[in-house]
Amino acid sequence: MLPTPTVRIEVPKPLWHRVLQKLAMAGGVLLALALAFRAGQHFPLPPAVEPVPVAMAVPVPPEPAVAAAPAPLPPATPDAAPAEQDGLELKAFSVAQDPTLPGQLRYRLTLANSGRKFNGTLQFAVAGEQEGKPATWRYPAAGDAPDPKLKVEVSRFLRTAGVIPLPDGFTPRNVTVDLLEPSGVRLSQQTRMGRTS
Repeated sequence: MLPTPTVRIEVPKPLWHRVLQKLAMAGGVLLALALAFRAGQHFPLPPAVEPVPVAMAVPVPPEPAVAAAPAPLPPATPDAAPAEQDGLELKAFSVAQDPTLPGQLRYRLTLANSGRKFNGTLQFAVAGEQEGKPATWRYPAAGDAPDPKLKVEVSRFLRTAGVIPLPDGFTPRNVTVDLLEPSGVRLSQQTRMGRTS
């Protein structure tokens, strides 16, 4: 007798069933990782390097006190704001020659203050050359009447701009701004010459 042929039909699993299987596998992996992490908290590995007991540490002899002159301050970094001094910060400082104003420099300052209110004046020192020799020009010059345009008050934030007149034949290289109070300089910053943008 001949065997009866059988027909086998395979129906693909529905999409929801396949998604559920993938989620179950991912959940199992996450559960295994969580258990391994939890076990690691209770059973930490021994340290790879043994700590040196304090008694075995080699003492470092103190350096002898030598009266020396204080180290010179590093030169000011151009266009970099100095460390915060009493809450007053110079966020931006730029100086450039303006072709429309020969013999004058245009400056822009942005100040921020998180400390006590600043009430003072700006003073500029322009370093450069005059008649081929190094020279420094101060504005306002010593003995000059104070310029009301250079008086500033900074409670929290201030942007200001203006011009610095130069003597004839003076070629500027860099400019230092000092923020002066009656008690002295509160903040000082140097920048190199740039172009007006």
